[in-house]
Amino acid sequence: MVMKPFPFMYTITSECPGNPLWSPWKKPMEINIFKKIARKINGQGLVEFAMVIPILLLLVFGIIEAGRLLFIYSAVLSSSREAARYGSAAGESTGMTPYYGDCNGIKDAAMRIGRFAGVASTDVSISYDHGPSSGANFAICPIASDAHVSLGDKITVQVVATFRPLLPLVNFRPIPISAVTSRTIIKDVQIVGTPPSPVTPTISFAISDQTVDEGVGKITVMLQLTAATDKTVTVPYGIDGTALYGDDYVTSPNPVVLLPGDTTAQIEVTIIDDDIDEDDETAVLLMGNPTNAIKGSPFAHIVTITDNDDPPVVSFVLSDQIHPESVDGLGMLLLSHPSSRDITVSFSVGGDAQGGVDYKLTGSPVTIPALDLSFPIVIDVEDDLIDEEDETIILTLGVVTNATVGTPDIHLYTIKDDDDPPEVFFTW
Repeated sequence: MVMKPFPFMYTITSECPGNPLWSPWKKPMEINIFKKIARKINGQGLVEFAMVIPILLLLVFGIIEAGRLLFIYSAVLSSSREAARYGSAAGESTGMTPYYGDCNGIKDAAMRIGRFAGVASTDVSISYDHGPSSGANFAICPIASDAHVSLGDKITVQVVATFRPLLPLVNFRPIPISAVTSRTIIKDVQIVGTPPSPVTPTISFAISDQTVDEGVGKITVMLQLTAATDKTVTVPYGIDGTALYGDDYVTSPNPVVLLPGDTTAQIEVTIIDDDIDEDDETAVLLMGNPTNAIKGSPFAHIVTITDNDDPPVVSFVLSDQIHPESVDGLGMLLLSHPSSRDITVSFSVGGDAQGGVDYKLTGSPVTIPALDLSFPIVIDVEDDLIDEEDETIILTLGVVTNATVGTPDIHLYTIKDDDDPPEVFFTW
């Protein structure tokens, strides 16, 4: 077999006389090997492309959807920032409406960028608060007539949008996207020019401390400005001390507001008169950062609340009781009113019943936990088979700490025998 070169082809000629197909008058048998190989390669490429194309499409559309998600988030974030920047600006819009009260203008500022993310005017919400310490919004836009916005208050704009995939290749639910921006409102700002602005007044507590009785009811804590001002002064304050807010005292609304021209203000503190014997407690009012004034000294006011409750009286609930031998008993201790301290009560044991034989008893002394009003002394009676006389246990109160001894201070516990007299008989 001889192979002869030919451009892009190989010709195979059978020249073996032993080959039955050989004949000097037949043309050589030619096979186009390149065409067969090319057809095989093309078929393999189509199979591989069919396997790769779903993954490639998934990656392409995933990148597109991720880009759309980032774009919508960026648009919503920028929309809330632009709206908050508009609403916090100083001055007034057309129609003599302050920028912070121009609801349509704030929403239009949000829509300038938000429309690219499908944001509608109903997707923009506007609210106002007194700052981080206020805890809640005091108004929404449009502002009610009884709501007052002061310098230092904040405007908060929330913009929401929904991301929905273009092609539902995967069963994605719509994703809500929200952005919230808060900015301090600038109002009542006047440009005076080159002359210096007036000195900002200083505010402080009138006195640094006071001591009051627990039963005094309401007291006032005075704040004073060093000079009157034509601006509204707002003074927030915090709470500290050993007294519990809500249990031992409450205060008037926070923050304190001084209207233009005012030089004094007051915080009302209502002392709650309870019946708990406790140590003297303190309620500390701490001034925060005021607006339109400088925090002076003293900036803390300490109210010392002296307790007016006597130590509780401890006694037995019952002076005596009778129970059968088969029943365990309790000698209950009772306090006249609660105490914030643990109360220790010692007692002595008497009577004709034998401890350890006829009964077991809670050891002396016992401790009544703080704020508890009662405590049981457990009498564990031994139920024997001995026919005997009724027996007694006498508990007598001794030394008591953080309380006084009342009456009854002696408890007589009678153990009634429940065994029949024995029978006498001959054994046989």
